[in-house]
Amino acid sequence: MRPDYPELKCVGSDQWVSVHPDEGPFSGGDCGPYVQSERLHLYQNILRLCWRMRKIADGEMNELTEQIRKIVMSKYSGNISLDDLSTEYLEQIMCWCQNRISRLDELAGSDFEFLWLKPDKIDISNIDISNPSEVLQSCIECVKNMDTFDESSVGSEMKKNAKSMKVKFAPYMKFLRMCLSGLKEGPSVGEIMTVLGKSKTLERLKHASCICEEKESSRTRTES
Repeated sequence: MRPDYPELKCVGSDQWVSVHPDEGPFSGGDCGPYVQSERLHLYQNILRLCWRMRKIADGEMNELTEQIRKIVMSKYSGNISLDDLSTEYLEQIMCWCQNRISRLDELAGSDFEFLWLKPDKIDISNIDISNPSEVLQSCIECVKNMDTFDESSVGSEMKKNAKSMKVKFAPYMKFLRMCLSGLKEGPSVGEIMTVLGKSKTLERLKHASCICEEKESSRTRTES
């Protein structure tokens, strides 16, 4: 490590004032040495949990979730693709979107539609996936077997799954984003999966699998 690296400067400054950290880039606790940025996802999860607990302690969470439920029901009432709006799920949405919106009614906008509706169309015409149904079945099994379901774990497992299916990672993730949200661009697949939760993720992957199988059957009938 170069002598002008920020890590060295920080440690040197601490030592100069007789402060000797028990954790850092060169010494570690139970998990060994680390760089602070490598634990960003852990801090984000802790921040969301603290935010959630503060809201619950303030007695505001129930009021907020009820407002969201009314907004979403008003916008998508009667839509057969509308997912359940359980309080637990809405609390999870609130924790995830706290830095993404300034008003609750933004959650009924097109950018967040994937939170409430299963995609009814899956356009993979420009995505390099030759065996969509097989890829989805493999992904479903992969998700089922995941014990830890956070953004970091999801990303790692999806990368392994893409490799096992011999599919390039970039089109694989584009394909999953389309299947889960109907979006060509937007939040990462890891974000989408974790905010939906394991159960809803599996529901959507199975839903997408049915759509892909129907498309493949239709194409086979046409060709024959």
